[in-house]
Order: sequence, then C-alpha cells, then structure tokens
Amino acid sequence: MGFFANTLPLRVAGCAVDRPFGDQVSAAKAALAGAVLHSRLPYPALLERLGKARGGTAREDVMPLFQAVLDYRQGATESGAIGDSVIVDTLVSREAMPYDIGLDISDDPGRSPLLTLRLQTSLYGASDAHLLLRAYHSIVSAVVQNPAMRLGDVPLSLD
Repeated sequence: MGFFANTLPLRVAGCAVDRPFGDQVSAAKAALAGAVLHSRLPYPALLERLGKARGGTAREDVMPLFQAVLDYRQGATESGAIGDSVIVDTLVSREAMPYDIGLDISDDPGRSPLLTLRLQTSLYGASDAHLLLRAYHSIVSAVVQNPAMRLGDVPLSLD
C-alpha cells in the first residue's frame, strides 16, 4: 500500500553530559512539541525549501536530513476492526529502508511492548544488531532505575 507517515525531523540540541537524563528527555519532549507545530509541512516540501533533494550521494535512497528514526506508537494496538473488516499489524520486510538505523516501539496496552530494530544490511550485520539491542537494554534499565542520572554517567559498557 505504501508508507503512510508524516516524517518529522527533530533536532535535539544542547545535550550536556552533566545534565540529568530526565532533563534531556524533557528537552527532547519540548523540541518535539515545537516541531509538531510545523508538522503539516510535507517532508518533500521541507527538503525542497532547504535545497536538500533526495539522492545526490553514493546511495540514492539516503534521507538527506537524518539517518536514524524512532517510531514509538504508544497505545497502539496490533489489531482492530472497522465494520466487518479486521485490521492486523504485520511485520514486513523493508528492503529499501532509507535510514541507517530504525527503532520501532509498539506499546500495545494488551501485550508486552514490541521492539523492532531495523538496520541497513550494507552497513551493519547481525552481531551489530545484537550489540545495539544489548546497549539499548542496558541504557534503558539504568535510567529507569535512576532518571536523575547524569547523561555522562549512563553506562555504555556491556560488561
């Protein structure tokens, strides 16, 4: 069917290692709130206004403003119904993914959250995926236990 999402690039500036992680999250939330005010501008129109056409690189499918995407769907259900039709969320192969890294989090209230990591196979292998997922788990575990932890103290070691 196609890709039905309004891509909204988000710049989170001012990350400082001495700021608490929770403050960093608050800053990202504020940046998102500001960006949403301009979310009606279609992504291709934004690229045109910035003079950043897609392509023009060794990889023609590269997104020119960012290379990592986070898709967090809070409260999203994996299935539902409209009239007599049943809607089911299906994982499909995305061979032409235009990002280097994609992290999808589906937080269905009736199930455990589903985390899907997508990587460009031309850049990353299976061992990289395992390493990134372990690092993600380590970071999330640490900041959940102590949201006031300074960003510079968030453990990056997987020992």
